[in-house]
Amino acid sequence: MLLFRLPFALTIGTFIGFTALIPLFGAWAGAAVGFLLIASQDFSQAVFFIIYIIILQQLESNLIYPRVVGNSIGIPGIWVLVAITIGAGVGGIAGMLLGVPVFATVYQVIGILTKKRLQMKQLATEE
Repeated sequence: MLLFRLPFALTIGTFIGFTALIPLFGAWAGAAVGFLLIASQDFSQAVFFIIYIIILQQLESNLIYPRVVGNSIGIPGIWVLVAITIGAGVGGIAGMLLGVPVFATVYQVIGILTKKRLQMKQLATEE
């Protein structure tokens, strides 16, 4: 925001950083307050700010978040995105929150069962 010379950049950035801790709508609530603050100075910059926030949120939600969460729980990032999407479709907000842990558990169980099956198959071929 400082690079684009938007008014109240540090204040709005800090505020959005805090509100982003609220799952799902926190960053958007912070962006709404930022929009109002910037619109009080220059409406065209406020519209640019909303476009900037939309792009930033899309990058975070679709690229950064799945990779970070996927690496920390041991599943590929694309599966994190799939788990969140399916979880949201099945159970709304609760589904989004539970989708990744449930999927990670299923992913690990399938991995363990596959390894055991391959080991048994290998033992059977050796005999």
